Amino acid sequence: MMDDPIIMMDWTRHNEVSAASLEEFVWHQVICALIHDEVAAPDEVLVMSKRLPDWFEAEDNLQIFYEVLDFAGLTALKRPLEAYPEELRDHASRKPINGRRAHLIAGSVDNNGDRITWNSFRDKDLRFHDRMDAYFMEHSISHRFAGRYRPGSDHLFDSFRKLLLDVLTLPIWEDELDLIFHDEVSEADKLYFIRLVEDPELAVARINAAEEGKGDCLRTEPLRFTTAIAQAVAKTFGKPASTRLADLIETVFQRPYCDREGAAARMGEHLHPLPDVGTLRDDMRPSGPSGGVFPDILLDEQITLSLPMPRRGIADVMHIVLSKSNRVDLKLALREFDNAHQTRDDSAIEATRKRLIEAWDGVGQDFAAAHSSVGLESKQVTARSVVWAGIEGAAPGFVVDLCTGSPGLVTTAGAVVGAAGEGLLKLSVSREWTRYRLWAEGRRIYAGLKNAVDWSGWQRKPASSIDAKPEHVAG
Repeated sequence: MMDDPIIMMDWTRHNEVSAASLEEFVWHQVICALIHDEVAAPDEVLVMSKRLPDWFEAEDNLQIFYEVLDFAGLTALKRPLEAYPEELRDHASRKPINGRRAHLIAGSVDNNGDRITWNSFRDKDLRFHDRMDAYFMEHSISHRFAGRYRPGSDHLFDSFRKLLLDVLTLPIWEDELDLIFHDEVSEADKLYFIRLVEDPELAVARINAAEEGKGDCLRTEPLRFTTAIAQAVAKTFGKPASTRLADLIETVFQRPYCDREGAAARMGEHLHPLPDVGTLRDDMRPSGPSGGVFPDILLDEQITLSLPMPRRGIADVMHIVLSKSNRVDLKLALREFDNAHQTRDDSAIEATRKRLIEAWDGVGQDFAAAHSSVGLESKQVTARSVVWAGIEGAAPGFVVDLCTGSPGLVTTAGAVVGAAGEGLLKLSVSREWTRYRLWAEGRRIYAGLKNAVDWSGWQRKPASSIDAKPEHVAG
């Protein structure tokens, strides 16, 4: 099993990468590969994405995508062969991306509940799929079957259905459910949706009633409440309720999916993190003196990295940097900082803080040296490395953000990492992003919100500067 895997679950909400440009996509995968031993994405995202075929259509750009795969900046998580119908298993074994596309067309929906058909794909999409399969045929390290690390666990969709019912029915989840629904799902719709989750046959019948034969195409043997059935039946409620139910489905699904891989989940503006039940208990309190609403900043240091431009040769640069001891020191320093905070040993915290800063400096020097040896142009960026106090008994959060694009969230036992784009760090982020940051810490912040934070200057603002329960801010 990989030591520190991460799955790009933020991409799954709309089956699309979250980066806004080719450059932002490549740099984001560079940062993730620095901190994680495996950076993975479900194969459905690679099949359904429109941005990837657009960016990597030209041959020179396609080679850059291959190099991202080469330095382990992205690994495809394939649907297990036993989850395919018998007639598609050979196809999926030989050509995993084409096989997955055929499976989706045969009986699935997108995350808006619409049927996936041949018309869902452009010619350039099909070419990109063929090119991925050709690469995967020669590079088995760039793809693997999902669920390989925990094969003895419950069926994925059984775990999903159970957690979905818990979130919908248990009082401890009420605040989180309110944040997802935004008062756009009526109590009657919520109760009927619960009934459909409990009875997949009823869900299939409702889907068929809305679109003849659609529900039958989504059946499994034995019948389970799959995400495809969930999204299709959510659509029958009509907007805006269908959108909020779709948000809930993907928010819940990421938890059992990542648990089966023993992996962290990269979250962000398109998909909310789901807090652990333990952090929702009324007796849990933040460890710092901030009054239980906002985290206390333990570390706020600027770092400078000279990142390679997205050109051919970027894999050579990354292989050099990833092989150096500074990268190992960086990962070790992150863990040691967590451990030092747990023990509340001030001298240990200060010592590990210095090691963390030194490790970032070392990684930056490795990048600069690698650029020179490979002869690849680079771009110097400034970022801020921030660590804040966690809830009592929990490790602190950690963020590194290089952004002109959207910040990103990663939920792990105690780490939050985000990265995107070039240029100076900009943490003057929306109220919605502030909510994500705090929600990742498992805090019910809108029950009695007293303060707000301007993350660009790390200054407290009065309560009047932020709504107690803001309306949804679109990603």
